[in-house]
Amino acid sequence: MGGTWFVGDTCDSVCLGACCDGATCLDDHTAGTCASLGGVFRLGSNCATRSCSGACCESLTCTDAVTEPACSSGTWLEGQVCNDVCFGACCTGTSCTDGITESGCVGGLGGLFFLGNDCGSMFCACLGGAGDCVSPHAGVGCETEECCNAVCSQNSTCCNREWSSACADLARASCAENDNCADAFAIPEGITPFDNSLSTTDGPADCLSGDSNVGTKDIWYVHDSACTGDMTVSLCLNTNYDNTLQIYETAACAPLGVQLGCGDDSCGPGGGPATLTVPVVQGTQYLIRTGGWGGSFGSGEINLFISPADPADDDGDGVANSCDICPGGDDNIDNNGNGIPDACELGSPTLAPAPHDILKNRYMSIEPGNTSLGVFDIKVTLTSTQVIGATAVGSSWWANAPDGECISIVGTTRPATPPNWNVCSIVHLTGCPVIPTSLYDIAAVDGIIVSDSPLVAATQAKPGVK
Repeated sequence: MGGTWFVGDTCDSVCLGACCDGATCLDDHTAGTCASLGGVFRLGSNCATRSCSGACCESLTCTDAVTEPACSSGTWLEGQVCNDVCFGACCTGTSCTDGITESGCVGGLGGLFFLGNDCGSMFCACLGGAGDCVSPHAGVGCETEECCNAVCSQNSTCCNREWSSACADLARASCAENDNCADAFAIPEGITPFDNSLSTTDGPADCLSGDSNVGTKDIWYVHDSACTGDMTVSLCLNTNYDNTLQIYETAACAPLGVQLGCGDDSCGPGGGPATLTVPVVQGTQYLIRTGGWGGSFGSGEINLFISPADPADDDGDGVANSCDICPGGDDNIDNNGNGIPDACELGSPTLAPAPHDILKNRYMSIEPGNTSLGVFDIKVTLTSTQVIGATAVGSSWWANAPDGECISIVGTTRPATPPNWNVCSIVHLTGCPVIPTSLYDIAAVDGIIVSDSPLVAATQAKPGVK
């Protein structure tokens, strides 16, 4: 064999090599003497060719200058550094390269390196992506990395072709972008997929005597009711966890509107999904809140439908009386595409002619228009002001002209009976809501129909002038 023979000895006591005592290398040790130091022995090695530290590569981390014993849960590579030996995925723009080291990715390709990842489990288009995840847009990926990855793992075209309407729909269902009440999604009649796995809880414990188990990990929707009748919201379709359901009148979040219903365990076995039916009014918005019982989460489908209070169709346009936008007219004819049937289109008020067109401090003079209609409301909304402490921008009030007097009466609520503006050629809107140096939108309103382009009217500061 060409070796050295020692009579009666064992290898551990006579054969020499290098001993790693921690990160320190010691020459000319036997296995026995190295073991007595608690070291790691390498037979026939010497410290000139041996390193006692190296790179420790684990699944998603790498640590340099680690001894072999300290790398018990990873792969130890003697004398190496992580950048040169631990592999992962490299993103260059929206392209991904697998099985590459950090040095090869950053130094060679100028990319972003992700240790332990592979291109099948990540999407480069989700890194610093642009565009709202729940809206279709040009390009690939979207602005929220976690949501982007969740969508692209289900449909890879969202990260390598375009962020289409299908991608936006997946984001709505998968990403809890409607986690907070203020970010509630509009929800139509029909079936809408949902998932509350990524959501937190921001709604109050205001159901079932304030039980804090209700509505955890909640997500929010808002429905603009097209009909008067009974709205049913059911989560019984394909829902895989114990969820809860609440419906509030109006879309307000702070504070929430009146709670119309609270549901739990309505269908399936105990601890199953929820269903609610509540009365609704055409043109009114309703908040829908669904969450889990005691932190439960999962996915499912919301089925929303309305049973009209009056299902008859007196004007024969295929729309139930309780859902008609334009009773007596054809709801299906809307040539300008503004959502208002042509037969019930409202014109916007206009500024009054001279001598009433001079800007004043505290009143605005208008012609109400729509003389063929006569009976309708006029809604005034403050859109801009320079007056400190004035009524908040965005607040509205209703003009109300008594018969024979075309002078407005201030009101924050809609008149019970709209005035007949047909008798008024010029209307002076005045009172406390009208303030100097401000802009107002003035719109004609008939039921749920609002004039398409409101009149923008202004006031200005004129000392000594009302």
